[in-house]
Amino acid sequence: MIVRSFSDIENTDRHVKSASGTWESKRIVLAKEKVGFSLHETVLYAGTETSMWYANHIEAVLC
Repeated sequence: MIVRSFSDIENTDRHVKSASGTWESKRIVLAKEKVGFSLHETVLYAGTETSMWYANHIEAVLC
């Protein structure tokens, strides 16, 4: 079982902020952990538009 808190993720390579400034994502579970999916908490900032495409994996995102 993977147990990880947001405080474990903040300010690490798992806390990704877009160059465009339209979103940020906390990568809770990654494909490399071999559980069959990834899980991210993603914040999309109000008043912005973001296009996302996942060509190589299935992803569950909590927005």
